[in-house]
Amino acid sequence: MSRCCVIGLTVFIAITTCSDQENNDIGIIDTYDDKVPISDTRAVAGGVAKIPCDVATQLKDDRVHLVLWYKEGEKGMGVRIPLTPIYSFDGRDGAEDEAAQHWTDTASLGSRAFFNVKESPAKLTIDGVKDKDGGVYRCRVDFRKSPTRNSRVNLTVIIPPERLSVVDENGDHIQHYILGPYSEGASLDLACIATGGRPTPRVTWWQENALLDDTWELMSERRVRNVLRVEKLQRRHLHAVFTCQASNNDLVAPISSAVTLDLNLNPLWVKILGENRPVSANHSQEVRCEVAGARPAPHIRWWKGSFLLYNATQETSSDGNRTTSTLHYIPSMEDFGEKLICKATSPFLKEPFQQDSWTLNVRHVPEITLEVGGGTNLSAIKEGDDVHLECTIRANPWVYRVAWEHNGKTLYSNVSDGVQVNNQSLLIRNVTRSHAGVYTCIASNQEGDGQSNQLLLDVKFKPVCRPGQQTVLGAARLEKTEIACEVEANPVAVNFTWEIHPGAGVNGSVGPGAGKSRDKVEDKVEFDVEKTRSTAVVTPVTTADFGEFSCWATNVIGRQLEPCVYKLIPAGRPEAVSNCTVLNQTEDLVVVGCSAGFDGGLGQAFQLELYDGAQLLRNVSSAHALPHFTLQPLPAADSRRLQLRVYAFNHKGRSPYVTLQLLNSNHAERRTAAVTVQFMPLIGAVLGIVGALVLIVVAVALAIYLKSRESAAPASKRSTPSLDSLEKNPDIIPQCNEYQTSAEKDVDKLLSCPETTKPKSPFFAEKNLEVIQTESILPHTSFIHADSSSALHILHQTDDPGQEFMTLGPWRHPHLTTSATPSPATSTRF
Repeated sequence: MSRCCVIGLTVFIAITTCSDQENNDIGIIDTYDDKVPISDTRAVAGGVAKIPCDVATQLKDDRVHLVLWYKEGEKGMGVRIPLTPIYSFDGRDGAEDEAAQHWTDTASLGSRAFFNVKESPAKLTIDGVKDKDGGVYRCRVDFRKSPTRNSRVNLTVIIPPERLSVVDENGDHIQHYILGPYSEGASLDLACIATGGRPTPRVTWWQENALLDDTWELMSERRVRNVLRVEKLQRRHLHAVFTCQASNNDLVAPISSAVTLDLNLNPLWVKILGENRPVSANHSQEVRCEVAGARPAPHIRWWKGSFLLYNATQETSSDGNRTTSTLHYIPSMEDFGEKLICKATSPFLKEPFQQDSWTLNVRHVPEITLEVGGGTNLSAIKEGDDVHLECTIRANPWVYRVAWEHNGKTLYSNVSDGVQVNNQSLLIRNVTRSHAGVYTCIASNQEGDGQSNQLLLDVKFKPVCRPGQQTVLGAARLEKTEIACEVEANPVAVNFTWEIHPGAGVNGSVGPGAGKSRDKVEDKVEFDVEKTRSTAVVTPVTTADFGEFSCWATNVIGRQLEPCVYKLIPAGRPEAVSNCTVLNQTEDLVVVGCSAGFDGGLGQAFQLELYDGAQLLRNVSSAHALPHFTLQPLPAADSRRLQLRVYAFNHKGRSPYVTLQLLNSNHAERRTAAVTVQFMPLIGAVLGIVGALVLIVVAVALAIYLKSRESAAPASKRSTPSLDSLEKNPDIIPQCNEYQTSAEKDVDKLLSCPETTKPKSPFFAEKNLEVIQTESILPHTSFIHADSSSALHILHQTDDPGQEFMTLGPWRHPHLTTSATPSPATSTRF
């Protein structure tokens, strides 16, 4: 009771004192407050503020009875010390700390404040600090024993920055926090702006844990900026993260904003893969180029010199780090020395673009140009000139061989022919028409053989006779005959001149008509000219119309040196074939070949007949211009020996046939060697038959002899016919038995216009007589001869060593035309 009275009295005195001396009291309190030291504490707006108050005591059994918290106004504002605390802790009831009474001013702190005496020092904790919570707080502590203790704490409320903005050098905000892309080597200006905050925040730039820039500037009262500048961006800056931080205290983490840098990177290398090897022209080539480290993936372009190549494909690795291009191209020989360039291009990269190149070494087949050297006019070369040809070669690698060809045949040096081959040069001295033709130059290297253009050497020359012409022609009286004179000339524009020698060359002498006027013969000749061919059309009427025809041609080079000479003779039957040979024989095949005789002045054909005895088994015509026959298969025959007969024929008749004996054996060996069969008479196998035949021959010979004696008187009539008789007969050369007596005709049947040979007879050797051999139907009559005296000699051979002969005369050989007077006939009996 007494304690309450004391307290009440004390409060009353204090209030009274304050009321009476208000002005003085304020000054006293202020003065008192100035003597109490002030400590500082900080709190972030929205955070927790902890204001310390020392409640510790050193006295025994002393303890806190009452703690009062006051918030002062700012000094010098004339604000009185509030009489009402904003928070109180009352432990006077002796209760423990947990049971002590806590009171707070709801208008000031509300439920946000709590005084914790267990901490050391004890602290007034304010949650959700507001800007108005800042100021000086006074803590008054009353103890049980110790005197009252006052302490003052200044609470500073910190307001952090509100936001950060990161912009590029153009002031544009960074979209999606991805900066760029920038090109490698470029510079970067990046600004970070902090808005709000008290005190003014500090703005810094960081890359990971490294501080890049802490220099900032105040733009206005509420804005602070820091500009980060990075010179020459490098590959290491790709995907670099730049972080801007703004902070004005160390109580809470600073606010920050990060951006990631994107870069376009130049290639680390551009490389054509593989080794630069020589390539072959006109062959497809493949080459690859690799670009590494470029970002984004570049577009690879190929160039050949200044020409862009398009036939290329491109692919990029999965990590995007390597890009490979494959080019297919066909080099040409003109590409030798050109640059093959691989270039990495991109619209995001700065020029000059990186590239790699190869110098092309193109190998090719030699390219050759053939020209006339020495300024020679190719169109004016004539026989006797010198011609120089030059072969110009372009080759890689160089040639190891040069060859020349003339009309497709290899040409070699030939001094006698005037040809000199000297590698790339060809010299022809005293050129002739044989040198005319197509010339080419061939050069060889490892790539192959190259051939030059064809150069036609056109050698101008005087006309010459075309070889291979028929120079002996046969014709009958009143038969229209064409004598073709063909020449070779360059130029081909020629004029022809004919010269006629009537009767010359007929039977080796000038005929009866040789003395006639040449003009009269020329009146019977018609001429026709077609290019290098002149045709004389002759219709012989008399012997004077036969003879030699000479033809000259003239062009701009000159007149033909030697004329073309043609002989027009009376036509007759062809001569017999010769040298007949069995070229090949098997079981079912026979091949026979012969040599052709004179065709009688007319075209001739050839025939082969196969006989088995008297039976004709086969008749074959030659399929060639020469007597060449093939019998296949061989017909069946009973005889072991077969007979082959070969003859020629024209429209005047046929020649005597030539006989070959053929062995007919089914098991005959193949005869590949040429076997020449001699002409031999038929010899009887039986001696009895031979004897009978001898008698028949004697009888026939006697008959012929008697008939010849009977007709000997008018022999002059049987001599060579006169010119008048020839003119009445349209055939100039009569048949074999024409103008003959009956006896002569009989003999002629035996002779059948035979071929002449020389028998081995002493009689004929001594007389040096011409002998006609034939196979006669008269046995043992082997040789018949007509000598120059027109006497016919028949040689009869018997088993007796002696030889008998018969002379029949006068007689005219059917192949001879002579005006000689026949000698009287003589005879010797058998």
